[in-house]
Amino acid sequence: MKFKNILLAAFTGFAIFACNKHEIIPAPEQRVKLDFHFQGYMRGTFTEFTQNVDGFDLETNKTKTISPNSFSRATYYSMLKSSQKNISLKLLIGEALWDGLENADPDINAFTDMFKNYPTPKFSSGASMYAGNDTTTFDIEYKDVNGNIWIGDTALGAIRKIEFTYLSQESDVTGDYMKYIAKIDIQLCRRWWEYHYDNLGLLDDSSFHYDSWQITDGILKGWFKR
Repeated sequence: MKFKNILLAAFTGFAIFACNKHEIIPAPEQRVKLDFHFQGYMRGTFTEFTQNVDGFDLETNKTKTISPNSFSRATYYSMLKSSQKNISLKLLIGEALWDGLENADPDINAFTDMFKNYPTPKFSSGASMYAGNDTTTFDIEYKDVNGNIWIGDTALGAIRKIEFTYLSQESDVTGDYMKYIAKIDIQLCRRWWEYHYDNLGLLDDSSFHYDSWQITDGILKGWFKR
C-alpha cells in the first residue's frame, strides 16, 4: 500500500511539472515588406497596375556576363506581369561590376552602390555599359496585349528619363533587396518588317515599319533582389 502511494505521488508530481512547463515559441522572423504599384499615362491614357489585381505580380532577377580578364557585369530587372493579361512592364538597371572568378554574384556593396550612387541613370539599350559612361544605365521594356515588345527608343531627341526618388536597401532571411520609387518619362518604340509572298510562296515584297509612343508622368514602386 505504501509503495502504491509513493508511485501515485511520483506520477502526480510529473504531471504537475509537465503542465507547468511552457513551450518556447521563437519570435517571428522579420521580413522585408515588398509591394509594387505603377501609375502613369500610356499613349495618353491613364494606366494603373496594382499588386494582386488582375493577376499582377512582380518578378525580379538578373542577367550576368562573366569575364575572365576584366570585371564581370550584372544587369538587374524588376518586371510587373499578369497571369490574367498578356501585359508586362520591365525596368532594367545595369551594370554592377565585380570579380566573377572570385564570387558567383556581386556583393552587397556593389549591388547597393549601383543604385544609391546614381539615382538618375542614363538610358542605354538593354541597360548595358557603353564607352565613356560614368553612371548606372537603364532601359524599359513593355509587352502589350498582342505580345508585341516595345523598348526604349534610341531615336535622336527621344525622351528617356528616370529618377529614383526613394531607395532603401533591406535584407531578411530570403535575401537582399533594393526597394525603390521611380519617376519615369520615356518614349518606347517598335521596329518590324512585313513580308509579302506571291501565289508560289516566293518573296514578292517587304516593308519596314516603325511606331512609337510615350510613358509620361509614370511612377513605379517596386524592388530589385540581389
